[in-house]
Amino acid sequence: MTNFTYKKNKSDITILISSKRISKIASFILIVLIIATFLLPIVFFGIGIKYNIPIRITFIITIAIFWGTSFFFLRKYLWGSYGKEIYVIKSNLLRYSYNYKLYTDKFEESFEPKITNIGLIDANDKMIYFKDIDLINISSDDYKIFFETKDKLIETTQYTYFNKIQLVEFVEFISAELQDI
Repeated sequence: MTNFTYKKNKSDITILISSKRISKIASFILIVLIIATFLLPIVFFGIGIKYNIPIRITFIITIAIFWGTSFFFLRKYLWGSYGKEIYVIKSNLLRYSYNYKLYTDKFEESFEPKITNIGLIDANDKMIYFKDIDLINISSDDYKIFFETKDKLIETTQYTYFNKIQLVEFVEFISAELQDI
């Protein structure tokens, strides 16, 4: 289950969404792939030195491909085990980034005049604006959250499970806080 929190600071609102954790089997497979794709070029390099095989540009390209693949698997492992999406809403700014525990992607920023709409996207890709949500008839479900500015639509990468009480609290909190920001 996805962990979802939000809080109000002095001048902003922070929304934090933690990724669903991957299984132990998937973690093990990813760790094996990370180690294998990182160490294989080193082993082949050692064999090449032992048998006096000249190093060619294709070998260097192969190393780069293997280590790039290793980084890709490491990123997948970290996201599946520790990944978090961070959204910070200020008066004229929406900042968002992805935290992988060992590193954080650079914050993306939207400097549009204001967030024009916030809402949910259901599993059928139907957009529900907060201003149009019928809190009595809404169901507990998995939703993505989206932020809309004048020129941009930014949505969370992960579906977040909301029970009805959480959803009502979140919609009421965001609606009240956005008026102050």
